[in-house]
Amino acid sequence: MLAGLKVKSNYTKTMIALATTHWMVDCLVSIWPIFKYLANLDLARAGLIITLATLVGAATQPLFGILSDHGHRRSLILGGACLVGVGMLLGPASLLRQSIGEAQYYWLLFAIMMTSTIGASMFHPAAASSAGDVSHNRRSTLIAIFIASGMFGMACSHGFFSFVFRVTGGHTEYILILTAVLAVLASRWCHPGKPHAESTRETRRNQLKAIRRPLAILFVFHALTGAMFHGFAFLMPEFLELRGCPDWMIRGGGYLFYVTGSSVLMLCGGPLADRFGRHRLLAIFSVAAVSLLYVMILLPGGGWGMYVALLFVAGGFGGAVNPMGLAIGQRLAPQCASTISGILLGLAWAAASPAFWVIGILAERLGVINALLWVGTLGFVGLLALLVFVLQRRE
Repeated sequence: MLAGLKVKSNYTKTMIALATTHWMVDCLVSIWPIFKYLANLDLARAGLIITLATLVGAATQPLFGILSDHGHRRSLILGGACLVGVGMLLGPASLLRQSIGEAQYYWLLFAIMMTSTIGASMFHPAAASSAGDVSHNRRSTLIAIFIASGMFGMACSHGFFSFVFRVTGGHTEYILILTAVLAVLASRWCHPGKPHAESTRETRRNQLKAIRRPLAILFVFHALTGAMFHGFAFLMPEFLELRGCPDWMIRGGGYLFYVTGSSVLMLCGGPLADRFGRHRLLAIFSVAAVSLLYVMILLPGGGWGMYVALLFVAGGFGGAVNPMGLAIGQRLAPQCASTISGILLGLAWAAASPAFWVIGILAERLGVINALLWVGTLGFVGLLALLVFVLQRRE
């Protein structure tokens, strides 16, 4: 079947493979918030598990970025995509809760999620830099397409996993059939180019040293806004249930609109950033994201239609800042594109991950709404970091 697909350009094949595989990776690695709801996990423990798994997994991402810059892009992309599939064992693991005991059960969930996040960490730096290098003149647009495909995967993740979980009685390992098909496509079509240019370790170290200040500010911005964006997603099922939204929204529909908005505005934001300036558009989108998040949290009611609209728009602005910031970072030192991707996508994500544990504890003690309000403050601090960056470097 895959052999019958006719695509002339190797660059097009590679981009299709990268986008499709990114859809699968982000779909599989994003199911924890809805799984903890379906499995009725303790919020504080669930937050601790995803925090530790993310720290272990995402903290290794810069190391995989360095390996990618040394010419191992294809093996990291394919290996990481396969490893993420281990997360689909969460379903059958949930069926063992009564037989193995609570402590062993939570340790098993942690091991599964840690393996999945390590796979995602292998995949993202190599795949993101490969997508940007398909065409240097359209780097922001291609990165936007690449990240948008992953966001579409995230959008589908909650509803897709919830559906399979209910229909099969928890046997989500059947999803691995789909992942195998997409892995075959990736192995046939994904042939990323070599890194931007050959350079010595000393040269790369000097390049990173020269941009350490702007890169550090971008790192802080990505960590804080990532904690805000994903912290809200972590409590979204409980938040929507509290607001009286219908069951289809709680079990994935709300998350679908939230992340789809990100994908749509990413596709629009990439070309606009290439044309009108990344810094300017990044600042506008960031202010809109933080403001709309607070409006949604503080809105006492208004019907599910109102929440659908707010989820779409708030998620759109919040998610679109990611590719813009990443493109700016890669442009600071193109020869270290994968390493920079690992820093801004991996280390920043690791730094943001304690927000899961904290928000889980706050939700248990102060309630869901108060916990989300505390998460929103991270966005304001991130805006301050962005302001410093924009004032220092103007396009």
